[in-house]
Amino acid sequence: MMQDLIEEYQSRYKEENNRKEHLENEFIVLKQQVDNEFKEQKERELKRQLLMENKEFLKCFFTEEHAILNCHPSDTSVVLNMDNSRDLDMDVLIKNIDSWYHNVAQRSKEEANIFYQNQIEDLQNKKCQCRESVQKTSDEITELNRLVHLMQSKLDNEKKKIAALQIAIEDIEHKGDRALKDARAKQTELQNRIQNSKDQLAVILRDYQDLMNTKLALDIEIATYNTMLEGEENRIRTGGTVRMAVQPLPSEQGNMSRQISAGSQRNAQSPFNHYSASSSSSWLHSGSKSSSKMSNFGGRTTLSLCGDHKSGTCGTGIQAAPRRYSIQGVHVDPKLLEPFHVSISPEIQKVKCKEMEQMKSLNSKFAGFIDKVQCLEQKNQLLETKWAFLQQQTKPPTENLERLFEQYIASLKKELEYLHYEKENLQSDRESAKAQTADFKCKYEEKVKQHAAAEKEIIELRKVVDFIFSNNAELERKISLLDREIKFLKCVYKKEKEQLDKQDQDVDVVVKMDNSRNLDMDNIIATVRKEYEEIMQRSKAEADKFYQNKYEEAQSKSSSYKWDLKNREQQISELIQQVEKVQCELQSLQKENEELKKTVCEAAKGGEQAFKEGQQKYAELVKALQNGKDELASLVRDYQELLNVKIVLDIEIAAYKSLLEGEEERMKMINSVKASPEDQHGKKRECFLLSTGYPEILQVPSVSL
Repeated sequence: MMQDLIEEYQSRYKEENNRKEHLENEFIVLKQQVDNEFKEQKERELKRQLLMENKEFLKCFFTEEHAILNCHPSDTSVVLNMDNSRDLDMDVLIKNIDSWYHNVAQRSKEEANIFYQNQIEDLQNKKCQCRESVQKTSDEITELNRLVHLMQSKLDNEKKKIAALQIAIEDIEHKGDRALKDARAKQTELQNRIQNSKDQLAVILRDYQDLMNTKLALDIEIATYNTMLEGEENRIRTGGTVRMAVQPLPSEQGNMSRQISAGSQRNAQSPFNHYSASSSSSWLHSGSKSSSKMSNFGGRTTLSLCGDHKSGTCGTGIQAAPRRYSIQGVHVDPKLLEPFHVSISPEIQKVKCKEMEQMKSLNSKFAGFIDKVQCLEQKNQLLETKWAFLQQQTKPPTENLERLFEQYIASLKKELEYLHYEKENLQSDRESAKAQTADFKCKYEEKVKQHAAAEKEIIELRKVVDFIFSNNAELERKISLLDREIKFLKCVYKKEKEQLDKQDQDVDVVVKMDNSRNLDMDNIIATVRKEYEEIMQRSKAEADKFYQNKYEEAQSKSSSYKWDLKNREQQISELIQQVEKVQCELQSLQKENEELKKTVCEAAKGGEQAFKEGQQKYAELVKALQNGKDELASLVRDYQELLNVKIVLDIEIAAYKSLLEGEEERMKMINSVKASPEDQHGKKRECFLLSTGYPEILQVPSVSL
């Protein structure tokens, strides 16, 4: 669009230059015509003056002759010797008069030449001044056009710079949005990872709680089996009755204990034998790097036996260290191998069946616990694989992110420095453009004033030319009339001279002379005047027609000149409007440039602030992720310890199970040999199972993060 306007203005400028040159040529031709007309007018005026003087001379001569002739008497008859030659040397007289008139005409011509030479010189000076002014105006117009082109190029450059700034701002905004989106995506990803780690922590805590419950149940079962084994051993050794009972003891500081006792009376007269077994599990607190506290379990088992046989008492106590369970050696008293003389009870078979059913149920429960432990091991392996996978995924590429942000900040700083440099250049260009526009505005106003003065001078010169044309027409008409009158008088003079010359020169006659000469000069003059008036009317009509045509041509030329002047003025006003429009556009573009620079600064500040906030959030998320990792590591350590404890418990359970099976086989062998010990053993086992039953599983208090 702007290129089309520039080409249009260039074409208009070329047309204006061509019109200007054409008008200058026409003006020069018109001035030459005016000069020629002035010269011709002066020559005609000189000729007219000469003819008028000749006419006046002839009129005076005629009037003098007429007066002389009229002074003589009219009716006198005289005889005279008349010499018709009239010794009048008319040629000499005419030559003298011609020389005199030539001198007068020469002097007047010289004066007119000097006068018109001065006028021509003045006109030439004015012409030179006008030409110089026209040249100056053309130079100023070219300079203004050049300035318009420069301003247009500057506007194009400003627009390009503004477009580049807008593109840079869009790129910066796009980069900022992309960085914010990346930061938000990373933030959401970190939050999701933290949430996943929290979910995994919750799952691990649930598994941990289940393991703790399982461990407690296993501890209780182990204690139960231990008490049962020791009770059996004590019963075998002492052969007395055993009373067992399970009583919950109060716990202190998270300690839980359970006392198992069983008892029976062998007969009413014998004293009571006591057996007690206690198993306690205490919480041992251990700290970790995280803010939450987790707990490990330690176990303490105390077994005590007391009783009497006949008149003596015996007691034994076994205390196990935490998490250390040892299988005690079996010491067989040879006295116990001696057979008892007791009667066989019919309920022994029922008791054995109940014991077998209870052992089966306990074995099935042990198998269920073992299945649970295997499931937990599988879950543990799955969790370990998940944890390793998450650790591989959640390694924060801090170095790459820092380098990326540093490169982005460095690029933003470079762009900011480049924009500051461009701002300084644009400000200097704007100041120089303002100074140039002010200078060109002053020059343009001066040129407009000079152009107006030149137009006024042209109008005055046109008026002078019109006046000269009208005077020239009148003078030509008068000159034509005078020429005709002179020709007529010359003809009359020649005819009279011929008539006089035809007469004889030396004739003596007596004539009756009428000095009045019956010449009706009034009629002759009237007829001549009429003829001359007719000629004058015809010549006047022809001159009027000729000069009317000339006037119409001049009017058409003046109208065309006026139209050209109006077009020039309109074009000048359009150029002024375009210059003002360009200045307004320049100011608006400068304002837009300033606004864009402000937006760039604001965007840079917002980007820095968003970058700082993103760094803070990133640091917080990294810190939270590190805390979660520490907590997860502590939980994994606790989980590993619990798994180790579980393995130890599985080993102990298997050992006790094998001991129980061996004891059962041994008891079967003893029962086949001795009947009375079987009766006592059946009664004791019946009393123990009826009094105790299966111990309850204590619930572990929930652990919260």
